[in-house]
Amino acid sequence: MSGAMMQAPKESKQYHLQQIKKDVEEAYKSFVENYKRYQEYYIFVFKSSLSDAEISNLNLMGKPPLEFNILEAYISRLRGEFSKQQPQLDVHAAEGLTLGKIDDDYKKLLSVIQAHLNEIFFSADNDQFTYDIYSDTLAGGFSVAKVYTDYINDNSFLQKIKIERVSNPTLCGFDPLAKTSHKGDGNYCFEMFPMTQQEFAMEFGEARAQTFNFTRAIESFNWSYKNNDVKVVLVADYYCKVQKKKRLVRIAPNEYLPEMLLESDYNKAVKEWDRIEQIPPILDRRETVVTTIDLYRICQNEILEHHETNYPMLPLVFFDGNSVFVQDIHGGKITQMTRPYVYHAKGIQRLKNFAGQTIGQELEDMPRQTYMMPIEGMAKQYEKVYQNPQIASNIPYYQFNPKNTEQQLNAPSVVQRIPTPPLVYETYQGSDATTQAILGSYDAILGVNDKQISGVAIQQGAMQSNAAAVPYLMSYIKGLQRCAEIVIHLMPLFYNTPRTIPIRLPNGKRDYQVINSEYPKVNQQKQMLQKAQEQSMGNEIPMEEEESAEEEQMENAIDFNYDPREINVKIEPGVNARVAKQVAIDQLTAMMNASPVFAEFMNRQGLPTLLKNLDIHGGEALVDMAEQFQAQMQKEREQASQQGTDADKIAGAEIQKAMLEAEARKQKTQADFSLGIAKAAIMKEDAETKRLELELKAQEAHARLHMDRENQAAQAASDTVQLAFEVMKHQAEVNQQQQAGQQQSQQM
Repeated sequence: MSGAMMQAPKESKQYHLQQIKKDVEEAYKSFVENYKRYQEYYIFVFKSSLSDAEISNLNLMGKPPLEFNILEAYISRLRGEFSKQQPQLDVHAAEGLTLGKIDDDYKKLLSVIQAHLNEIFFSADNDQFTYDIYSDTLAGGFSVAKVYTDYINDNSFLQKIKIERVSNPTLCGFDPLAKTSHKGDGNYCFEMFPMTQQEFAMEFGEARAQTFNFTRAIESFNWSYKNNDVKVVLVADYYCKVQKKKRLVRIAPNEYLPEMLLESDYNKAVKEWDRIEQIPPILDRRETVVTTIDLYRICQNEILEHHETNYPMLPLVFFDGNSVFVQDIHGGKITQMTRPYVYHAKGIQRLKNFAGQTIGQELEDMPRQTYMMPIEGMAKQYEKVYQNPQIASNIPYYQFNPKNTEQQLNAPSVVQRIPTPPLVYETYQGSDATTQAILGSYDAILGVNDKQISGVAIQQGAMQSNAAAVPYLMSYIKGLQRCAEIVIHLMPLFYNTPRTIPIRLPNGKRDYQVINSEYPKVNQQKQMLQKAQEQSMGNEIPMEEEESAEEEQMENAIDFNYDPREINVKIEPGVNARVAKQVAIDQLTAMMNASPVFAEFMNRQGLPTLLKNLDIHGGEALVDMAEQFQAQMQKEREQASQQGTDADKIAGAEIQKAMLEAEARKQKTQADFSLGIAKAAIMKEDAETKRLELELKAQEAHARLHMDRENQAAQAASDTVQLAFEVMKHQAEVNQQQQAGQQQSQQM
C-alpha cells in the first residue's frame, strides 16, 4: 500500500521501512525510461551527438568522427525568446466567497499576496529558476521544482518561502497514480541525494555508514553502489500524505473567527474567549478529511528521520514538457512518456552527421592522383610514394623487370577518380530544412516578400513565433501555478508574527509591507476614544500634527491570518516583453505627434511610463530621476502659485509663457522632425519608384532589342529564301531555253 494509508504521525513506527522503499523503487522503475531519455538527450544536444559505439564504428570505417550539431541552436533560440516572457499573475477571491468579506482590506490583502508572489518568483529568477526549468523541459522532457521554507539568515528565527529547481530531476519521483500534470494529486513524492560513505558518516554517524554492502545489481534499483572506487549511498526524502477524519463546523458570521473551522479549533477558541460579545454559535457540522504531509528521510537500512511538516501540499512540483500516455501494444499498463522538444529530430541529426562524415572522409582521403601499375615495376625504396599518393612527389618505376630484363613493364597509368555522388551533398544541405519541418521552428511571416511587410508586422510575428513550442510553455505555466498555490497556502502558516515581507510593485520596484501588526487596531481604538471625549466635552481635542513614515507603514499594515482556500491564483503566459516595449513606445510616440494635448500630458504626468518602455541600460535609474524631476517641478509650480505679489504673478506668467513657448518650440521641433521623417520616407518611395521605372524601361529596351534582332533574323531568312527561289526560277528558265534550243537544232 502507498503512503496515503498512513493515518496519523503517532503511528509512524508502524509504517514499515520496506513499504517506503517499495514505493520509491516502484515509482523510480515506472519512470526509468524517462530518466534515461532525459540523460540521453541532454548529452546528445549539449555534449555530443555521437555515442561511443558510433565513434568506434567510424574509426573502423576510416571516417573522421565529425559532428554537426544543429539542435542546440533551436533550443537556444527558444530559451532566448522565453527569457523575455513575463507571465501574468492574478490573485483573486475563490468562488463562493461571502460578498461581505470582499472589502477594501481584503482587496489590499490580495494585492499584497500577488506582490509577494512576484517577489518570490523574481528572487528565484535571479538563480535562473525559470531559465533552467524551461531548458530542462526542452532538452530533457521534464523538470522538478521544490517549494520550501528557510531562515532569513543565520541569526534569525523568521522564515521565508523559496522556490528552486531541483539540481537533478532524474533523482526525483512521484506516485505513478498521479493524474495531474504537476503530480500534486499523488499520495507521495521523493527526492534522492547521492552521498559518499564519508559524507554519510559525518552526518549520520560512522556506525550507520558501515552497514552497507555497496554491491551493484544489473538492471535494478540500488540504494548503495560503487562508482569506480567511490562508495555511494542514496538518501531519500520521502514526502507522503497523511489523511485524518475530523469534524468541520460552520458558525455564525463574525469579525473574530472564520466562518468555517474545525471543531477542535472552535473548542479551543471557546476556552480562550475573553470578549464581551458572546462567542458565535455553531450552525452546522459535517465530517471532513484533513491532509498533512509527513517527511521520512531513509537510506537502505533504516529510517533516519521522521517528522510531521507544515506543508499543506507535496512540496515537489513536476514540470511536464510535452508528454503523452502510451499503452503497451498488448493492451498492458499505460505509462507516461516524456519527450524533449528535439525528440523527433534525433534521426535527422544523425543523418546530417553521417553525410558530413562522408564528405569529410572524401576530403581527407582525396589524393592528387591514383596510379595503376604492375608490382614488378614498383621500386621497393619508393613504396611510401605509392602508399601516399595525396602527397606530391615523383613516381619512379622499373621500365624492365629487374629479374628479366627482356620483359618490358607497363608504365604507371592514372586511374580516374570516381566523384562523390551528388546525393551526399544534397542530403547534407537539405537536412536543415527537414529539421525545421520536424520541429516546426520557423516564422511564417518571413516567408512573405520582405518588401511587403513592415517592422511592426515583424514585431507582431516575433510575439507569436515558434508555435510548435507552445505546449512546453503551457506546461511550464501549469507547474508555476502549482508553485504559486503552495506558496499561498504556506504564507499564513509561516507569516504569523509581526514583521515585514518584501513585495514587488506593479511598476517593478521592490518595497516592503508590514503584516500582522496590532498598530491599526490600537490606533482605531485610540481614535474612537478621542471621538467619545470630544462628544462628552463639547470641544475638539487637537490631533497629532504629522505621522512619521514608520507610523504610516504601521497604519497600512495588514493581517495575514487568512484562509488560503478562499484565494485562487491564475497564471497566464505573457507576450515578449522587449517587443511589447518597442510596440508601446511606437504607439506613444505616434500619439504624442498626433495630439499636442496628449504630448503635454505625457511630458507632465506620463514621462515615467514613457521611460519604462525604453529598453536601455540604466532605464530604472532614469525613471527614478524623472519622477524626482516631476516632483520638483510640481513643487516649484505650487510655490509659484502661492506667491501673492503682482511681481511674482507677472514673473510666474512670464515663466509660464516661456514654458509654453519652449513647449511650442518643442512641439514644432517634433512636428518638423516627423515631417522630415515623412519627407524622407516619401523620397525613399520616390527613389524606389524611379528605380522600378528604370528597371522596367531597361527590361522594355532589352525586349525591344531582342525583338529587333529576331525581326532582322527573320528578314534575312526571308531574303535568303527569296534569293534562292529567284535563282531556282532563273535556272529553270535557262534550262527551258536550252531544251528549246536543242529541240530546234534536232528539228533542223
